[in-house]
Amino acid sequence: MNYDRGDWHIDSLEDGAPEHYAWVHIGLFLRWAVVRGLEFGRFQAVDENGRDVTEQAHAATLEAAEQVRTGSMTGSVFLEEHFDTKFFSGVLVGSADDFARVYYLQTGKYLEDYSTAVPEDQTYKVDETDEIFTALKPIIDHRYEAFEAAGGKAPGGFMEKLRLAFGGSPRWTFG
Repeated sequence: MNYDRGDWHIDSLEDGAPEHYAWVHIGLFLRWAVVRGLEFGRFQAVDENGRDVTEQAHAATLEAAEQVRTGSMTGSVFLEEHFDTKFFSGVLVGSADDFARVYYLQTGKYLEDYSTAVPEDQTYKVDETDEIFTALKPIIDHRYEAFEAAGGKAPGGFMEKLRLAFGGSPRWTFG
């Protein structure tokens, strides 16, 4: 399941804008995941001769993640080079993937939170910067901690996890 893809946003760019502006918001989320130390999935990979290179590809992803963590690579470049600008189920593992699915995809709260760091009219007009990341990181951290405190994958059901992690009274429902 795709959570987001850079190519879905290309048409939103202004003429002459760098193409990677279309996936800065996705790259910032992955940067947060890297800095947070969340685990990335392993994907089957084969080279041009049909040989299995899954382990080498995963090692390259982890090496690039370290570059993101240390600031020598942006999350947007990481997304482009290692995931072809696609953020999908399995990029992150376990409860991190559950969180991404709920926060990023199902509730849309990530894009709401992103707009507090980048005004909506600037969404496709900015490059990934430390200033934007610094503004966004504590917001995502708070959402993730609330999600984990609500049990992540614990019993209570999907709607209960959403309500506890993202606010709402005990009678609040999605409708």
